[in-house]
Amino acid sequence: MTTPNTEQLHEEAIAWLLRRNDPQQAELCQAEFDEWIGRSSAHVDAYLDAEVLWQQLEAPARQVASTPVARATVIPLPQRPRRRYAQWAMAAGLVVALGAGFSVWRDPGLAVRWQADAATAPGQSHELLLADGSTLYLDNDSAVRLKLDGEKRQVDLLRGRIWLSVNHDGRPFVVSSDGAEVEVLGTRFALERWANQLQVTVEQGRVAVTAPGGAHTPDDEPLTASQRISVNGQHLQQREQVNVDTALAWRRGEVVFDQAPIAQVARQLERMTPGRVLLDPAQFTGQRLSGSFPADRPELILRALEMTQQVEGTQLTGSLLWLQKRAP
Repeated sequence: MTTPNTEQLHEEAIAWLLRRNDPQQAELCQAEFDEWIGRSSAHVDAYLDAEVLWQQLEAPARQVASTPVARATVIPLPQRPRRRYAQWAMAAGLVVALGAGFSVWRDPGLAVRWQADAATAPGQSHELLLADGSTLYLDNDSAVRLKLDGEKRQVDLLRGRIWLSVNHDGRPFVVSSDGAEVEVLGTRFALERWANQLQVTVEQGRVAVTAPGGAHTPDDEPLTASQRISVNGQHLQQREQVNVDTALAWRRGEVVFDQAPIAQVARQLERMTPGRVLLDPAQFTGQRLSGSFPADRPELILRALEMTQQVEGTQLTGSLLWLQKRAP
């Protein structure tokens, strides 16, 4: 008889854990479970390991099960009114996401990057000299499509954030993202896309910003150096003055936080490392982090969170970091 390897035993143990915590199956499968776990001490160890992992996963499972990515990868389970079963169903969703849909769950930008002309994975950055002489810098976990021939040059930001220094050759240069457009009037500038928000920061020169619904930059005046504006859905927010050295520190390989909420810090950590960084935002109301860190040293950010904010990072699997308040 072939001896199951460690990975196979782990998968079998998780499957048994699911069945034994399903009120509809627990009694029916008991005899089969007794036979399985009695085969060897390795089966016992695998099941005990699964129980420990399950306890650790309960809180992050709630987070994953509520995200659009998780809903897309979780195999639906029968709905029952029992509260205890609902908790296990959410945890089961996380296991499925880490199994059948592992690649998509672990790296939500993977599918977008496949469709891109230029892209970077989490923890990577890249600078390109474009065919028209312009320079494009892609930060961690970013993706763009390029169309630089013809009468109009076009860059479509699909994910992440980019910095552009545009070469003027007489043709219009437009950067778009989810319906919003940024027309270059002579500039170095950056764009960041996150969920349904687009943020435009001008380092030098001028840009005109148009929201998806057709709204233009307030007062129809272009954005100029050291100014930033956000597009939320179809709405343009008021422009604001920013410190460009701080706002574009990522362009120099630095990460700068200025009273940043912990959720924002977690988002940045996801850019810097493969896998997911999850937390319960309700635990960290009012907590903020300030500091400057090398973009290739996420462990320094985690250390700062631990020392100054009593935030503890737990590596639950190779691809899931769970942030929580340190126990008193």
